[in-house]
Amino acid sequence: MIQFYKNNRDKFFVDYPQEKLDGELYKYKCAYCGLSTIEISGRLENHLKSCSYRQQNEQLIKSNPTLSFSLQSSKKRLINKEEKWSALSHRWGTEPEKQIEGYYQNTPAKNLGKEIVTQLKRLSPGEITLPITLGKYYSLLMLEKWETVELNAKTRKDLIEDMWNDWINRQIQKILKHPKDSSSR
Repeated sequence: MIQFYKNNRDKFFVDYPQEKLDGELYKYKCAYCGLSTIEISGRLENHLKSCSYRQQNEQLIKSNPTLSFSLQSSKKRLINKEEKWSALSHRWGTEPEKQIEGYYQNTPAKNLGKEIVTQLKRLSPGEITLPITLGKYYSLLMLEKWETVELNAKTRKDLIEDMWNDWINRQIQKILKHPKDSSSR
């Protein structure tokens, strides 16, 4: 059965995020709609109509079937290591993605946007999302790893230095904006 899906990847939607079914050892369900993978059987139309995975894919297919196929193909090439993120970014990306070759490394979650963080939280390290829409753009996302933050001596020192530098920069800006006020101090 597994070989059948591998040989027919282009005919089935099996890249949706999955979670284990409660109390089951080898059974899974769609993380979005909760239907079991057996009920879904790799068919997009078998997901619930309210399933965001189904809705995103249907929207993408309806809006631009050629682009949908291209993004699905790009995702498969990434998974099979036939193409690198940098090549994909140069072909499809916009600025600043082209400059950074599609990598946002060590970026705080608060700087990524709610939809991107939501998508990344559903992924395991190394997993790639289905093509998603972000505003007027279509995107593929991959989670390399979540970095946990630990408030240790080094982190505390870095925070103090950042706060000090921010304060100094604000003081300099004030002086530059009002040079007469600062000369009387």
